Amino acid sequence: MSLRTWCALALCHNDTMDRRISPTPLSNNTRGLSKAELRRRLRVQLGTGPAISPRILDLLDHLGAAAVASYEPLPHELNVTVLNDTLAERSHSLWLPAVGHATGPLQNLPLGFRLESEGVARLDICLDAMLLPALAIDADGVRLGQGGGWYDRAIAALRLTSPDLVLIGCVPSQRFVVSGVIPREDHDVTVDYVVTEHGWARCGLVPSSDNPQGQISS
Repeated sequence: MSLRTWCALALCHNDTMDRRISPTPLSNNTRGLSKAELRRRLRVQLGTGPAISPRILDLLDHLGAAAVASYEPLPHELNVTVLNDTLAERSHSLWLPAVGHATGPLQNLPLGFRLESEGVARLDICLDAMLLPALAIDADGVRLGQGGGWYDRAIAALRLTSPDLVLIGCVPSQRFVVSGVIPREDHDVTVDYVVTEHGWARCGLVPSSDNPQGQISS
């Protein structure tokens, strides 16, 4: 049985599997805003994320994920540097995006991931789970990224060797929002789980919010 199938079946039989986090109704009504405008509002510097590390480790342990892809955060993404060090110390197979801190439009940067201890970028790797940065994620798993589509293209390529790859979006709790806030385009890849400092939950099965309007805050 694949990891993805196992997760779906387990959710049907175990209501305590997620950590009961819910999307946040926040102050500024943003329904109908474009992705570009949402990015402009949300590109503020985020601090380090030590509080989220135990939640991510809990989920990875629950999934039995050994081969993991993480990321090297930009200033406006949740900082997982300490988490990456922990994953490496725990003998996880840790892969990082080859782009690192490269400059230039994301759509022009090469695809690939490198093992933490090596410098060779590859896409023909077998991963159990991938941690994805985001400016925001909604309850259906729609992710607001940087706008270059790098992860969408990289994930499509990785699916050839990692068809059961589990995608985990990492955001502060105030950036986990109700469905309908983030516009979804045909090429957008949704995440399977969202993790905040308060816990984690399977996207699409998150308890609905009473907020009727779809809101987000900067």
